[in-house]
Amino acid sequence: MRRFLANGSSTSPKKTTPRLLFHTCQAKAVRKALHENEVLDDYRVEPEELLEGIRFVRCKIRSARWLDAKLVRCDFEECDLSGIHLSSASLTSCSFLNCNFTDADLYGASFESCRMVGSQFAGALLSGIKVSSGDWSFVQMRMQELDGLDFSGVKFEGTDFYGASLVKASLNGAILKDANLQHAKLQEADLRGADLSGVQLKNVELRGARMNIEQALLFAICHGIVIE
Repeated sequence: MRRFLANGSSTSPKKTTPRLLFHTCQAKAVRKALHENEVLDDYRVEPEELLEGIRFVRCKIRSARWLDAKLVRCDFEECDLSGIHLSSASLTSCSFLNCNFTDADLYGASFESCRMVGSQFAGALLSGIKVSSGDWSFVQMRMQELDGLDFSGVKFEGTDFYGASLVKASLNGAILKDANLQHAKLQEADLRGADLSGVQLKNVELRGARMNIEQALLFAICHGIVIE
């Protein structure tokens, strides 16, 4: 629109160039809630990233890098997790049913109220893991190095600890019913209050282990000691 001045001259309004405002935002990955029979070896989870409520059924997630990840209420059923890197990861209320953790790196990982029933850990690195409650029944832990770890109150019914080293570990109040402790090393371990029903203690190294009276009687019976 032309504007007229007092002297009769006219002027046109200045043309202005519109400025475009760009808003940058970081796209957040959208995760599927269910994966079935998929090969997810390249399924990457960034450090501190949260995975919540995701279900994996018969998937292959081999050698994936999930360092420092946070998993909440995720379910894994019959998954191949061999070689997975879960170092320092935090897992809360997760379920791993009949999963394969062969050669997995779980160093410093935290498991809170997790179900690991029927899973196997051949060759896995479990040093420094933190386990708070949960169900680890029928798990394969043969020959594992578990020295000094705290498994207080954890359920290990039928779990295979054959030849495992649990020196100075705490199994206070743990459920070890029918567990295989043959040739396991339990020197200076805390077994007070643990349920040892059905456990054979004859070939177990228990020097310095802490027990209550009932457990000491069971140990004596396993070694053929007659108590009168």
